This record gives sequence, C-alpha cells and structure tokens, in this order.
Amino acid sequence: MKYLKLVSIVCMALLCGSIFAEVNLNTATEQELMDGLANIGPQKAAAIVSYRKKYGPFGSVDEIVGVKGIGMATLEKNRHLMTVGEQSGHESGEAAEREEKTMKKKQPDASPEVVREAVEEDPSH
Repeated sequence: MKYLKLVSIVCMALLCGSIFAEVNLNTATEQELMDGLANIGPQKAAAIVSYRKKYGPFGSVDEIVGVKGIGMATLEKNRHLMTVGEQSGHESGEAAEREEKTMKKKQPDASPEVVREAVEEDPSH
C-alpha cells in the first residue's frame, strides 16, 4: 500500500511539472503557446509566432508586449510560465534594442532611462 501511494505521489509530481513547465517563446509552436499560457488563443499564438519570424528571437519575456494584442496584463499573468532560453551575444544585443523600443512604445511617458531601469530591475532577465 505504501508503494502504491509513493508511485501515485511521484506520478502526480511529474504530471504537475509538465503542466507548469515554462513555454519557450523562441521555440514554441502555436499549439504549445495556447496550451501553456493563459489568455492565449489561436490569434494571439499566431501573432507571437509571426512576430518571432519577422523580428527574430525574443531577448526577454518582456518583449512579448511588442506583439499586437498582448499587453502588460497578459505578460504579468504569464511571466512565470515563459522563458526565452539562451541567446547568443549578437542575438541578445539585437533583442535588447528591440525590447527598449517596445517598452518605449508601450510606455510613451517614460524616459529611456526610466524604461531601462525598469527592465534592468526585472529579475526575469
């Protein structure tokens, strides 16, 4: 009986781990985005993949707000579920520039220094 309980607990832990696994914004399919993120349906998933194809890999999860239809609320709701994986130096530099432009667009009242500080303080980078 103890063995059965132990096996059940291990199976539940593995199942929960896969349910709450991070979604890599740079490699996920539309279906993976819809399955793994809250408030992401077919249109938003397609927009994320399209954005990634057009602009290259995301440098940080914050860049997702550059995708049409995705705002700060969606970012914050899914932040703990998203990752961008490892980036090479060249890709990271381009992604950082793109992220700065995106943050400026989303926060027009903020000076570049304020936006940069907010991004640098974010532990998900």
